Amino acid sequence: MNAPERFELQLSRFIRAPRERVFDAFVTEAGMRAWMGPRGTRVPEASVDARPGGLWRVVMVSRDGSRYSVGGAYREVARPERLVFTWRWEGAPMPGVETLIEVDFAAREGGTELRMRHTGFPEAAIRDAHGHGWGSSFNKLADLLDARGTAATVAVLGDPRSTYVRTVRMGLAEKGVAYTLTGAAPH
Repeated sequence: MNAPERFELQLSRFIRAPRERVFDAFVTEAGMRAWMGPRGTRVPEASVDARPGGLWRVVMVSRDGSRYSVGGAYREVARPERLVFTWRWEGAPMPGVETLIEVDFAAREGGTELRMRHTGFPEAAIRDAHGHGWGSSFNKLADLLDARGTAATVAVLGDPRSTYVRTVRMGLAEKGVAYTLTGAAPH
């Protein structure tokens, strides 16, 4: 009998912060409350026992008040190089399914290259949804650890008095995306 197909997600992100700070954001309650969960969510509850066999859990609350709880166990904790832990939703979207997350933290000039591999998804659509969530969460992590945050990658060019520029700025503010504004003459 063949085992069911499992899907995996791989992401990488460069964060302008020392790898010790990036690693610690993954294994401290304050760090996880500050960045975990996609934009538009907050984490009012987090518990962390960052040692092999130790448990972790966070509760994410969306803007509409919906609560999502996820937790797991640490399998490998090698500060500041590598972190391996399980991921299990309490209820939707994957009740009863445990996945595995492996995160490597590599020191690079000017910051840390974070490489994550999340494996064990039962469906491609669930993997893709997690990809969007992790991408948004990593944006929050960059905002937390780097004074420039995502502002280093999103630039708005235009006259600050322009209604079009204001509309773009309001959309970015609504989404919680940091940006830099460079004044430019019309036309």
